[in-house]
Amino acid sequence: MRKYESIWLLVTFLILIMSGSVLQAQYQISQSVFGNGGVPISSAAYSINSTVGQTFIGKVLNASYQHDVGFWYSARVYVGIEAIDDQLPRRFELYQNYPNPFNPVTHIKYAVPKSSQVRIEIYNILGQRVQTLLNEEKPPGYYVVEFDASSLASGFYIYRMQAEGFVDIRKMIVTK
Repeated sequence: MRKYESIWLLVTFLILIMSGSVLQAQYQISQSVFGNGGVPISSAAYSINSTVGQTFIGKVLNASYQHDVGFWYSARVYVGIEAIDDQLPRRFELYQNYPNPFNPVTHIKYAVPKSSQVRIEIYNILGQRVQTLLNEEKPPGYYVVEFDASSLASGFYIYRMQAEGFVDIRKMIVTK
């Protein structure tokens, strides 16, 4: 009986090789290879699953045993390891709000290089202060503050950051 099983495997292998299609190796074999070029062959006594590009990989099953042929492995390729850049900012910075234009909420990002009293204020186009978003001591780092303009009319507004000799302004647009 084993002789017939060996012959069956050899015939199956030859059918796969001489099937007329171009066999190309895959760079990675996953456990579910049928979508990547697998070939299932089955009969009443056997079920063979193989992978295109491999000499022979799969399972041979019959009523009394299961035979795993070939190898399945998880390819782990390490191309480099870099430290996450957790550096503190080197200078004060006020970034453009996002999204812009917005309705009714936007986010304002800013950077603080050293512990400082930080103040962020919103002004209308006439230069009148309409809201103080932030006025507190901040340790070094990057921050984002949320601004809700639901109580303001549509139009152009200016936001201003002031901290330890640093002053910067940006424009934003509220749409309703």
